[in-house]
Amino acid sequence: MSACNHFLENFPDCTLCNKQSNWVCKDKGESREYRIENVQNVQLCKVSIDGCVITDKTQNKCDFLVLCCQEDKKIAIFVELKGADIAKAHKQILNSIKLLQQVIVNTEYEICARVVVSKVLTPDLRKEGLPELMKKLSKNTKISYDFGSKVLMEKKISFTL
Repeated sequence: MSACNHFLENFPDCTLCNKQSNWVCKDKGESREYRIENVQNVQLCKVSIDGCVITDKTQNKCDFLVLCCQEDKKIAIFVELKGADIAKAHKQILNSIKLLQQVIVNTEYEICARVVVSKVLTPDLRKEGLPELMKKLSKNTKISYDFGSKVLMEKKISFTL
């Protein structure tokens, strides 16, 4: 079973899948956004993790997971929208990857970590928690990391081979 099917079947209220051209991950009333331009028009799934898939308030978890589950290209993008606590954002992404590793197998999926902050200058992102995150993520050569302030527009990911 693909990760997309897993979330659709087990968490239908938390999962939205379609081929829309523009995707936005944003919390209600907040200015931080993660955006994807789906120019290849492939099926993507946006999964609300925090408060929906993972409801335990004591667990560190990211806000969203965006999945591309094509047979020839599988991508899992872990998204955290954060105020200023960058180190915590990195912990939330790492823990989410760990909690969902049974569904999203690192050897099958290209794992991406994305952090969007509102109260920290972008150069500061390179210092706080980033070395730890990069060290842990670099164990898998398929993992990519990107960050931004206020809005992060995804244009680097190719959903086709």
